Amino acid sequence: MIVYRRYPTSFLFWIAFVQKSFAHISYPWGTDYVELPELSRAILLSKGESMYPSWEAPPFQEGNYTPLFTFLHSLILQVFEPTLFYGRLLNFFFVLLTAGMLS
Repeated sequence: MIVYRRYPTSFLFWIAFVQKSFAHISYPWGTDYVELPELSRAILLSKGESMYPSWEAPPFQEGNYTPLFTFLHSLILQVFEPTLFYGRLLNFFFVLLTAGMLS
């Protein structure tokens, strides 16, 4: 009860959000159906290939994220190894940027 008087509820929310986010960012396996196809698109783009391959034959690629996200993710993958960590970290950065713009 004393904690709620000293700190606003939104502050406690942000602490929980950051803690949960970093637990998810550091988790080594996929947690969403779109993470691995998005990583695949970023890998293709970092190699200089098209992120929109032909739909004439499998494997088919889906794209739920914007091309800007895939482009920025591919720039990161040119420097670092392809893992889910960097895409999740980029998503976290965009969440903070959006929250800052809305506040």
